[in-house]
Amino acid sequence: MIQYVCVLISIHLRIILGGMSTMTVRDKLAILTAAGFTTRRIAAETGISQPSISRILSGQEPRERNVRRLDAYFSAHDPRPADLPKREAA
Repeated sequence: MIQYVCVLISIHLRIILGGMSTMTVRDKLAILTAAGFTTRRIAAETGISQPSISRILSGQEPRERNVRRLDAYFSAHDPRPADLPKREAA
């Protein structure tokens, strides 16, 4: 739980202080994994290979089709509390 909260705080501070208006796919994956989702589960449920998920988490730019799949998956499985402000990618 502490790791999850730290990840959320880190991402939201970077967005606020860095002038960003949205989370990246990497941010969304970090939130999911900190909340207990495994890369294997995310891969199985999105149809994206587990090595691709790991590469995205490591900073590699994802393919556009994977961005769409992960955005949809995150929207359906967003673990953040309902009262937390949410800014989604455009």
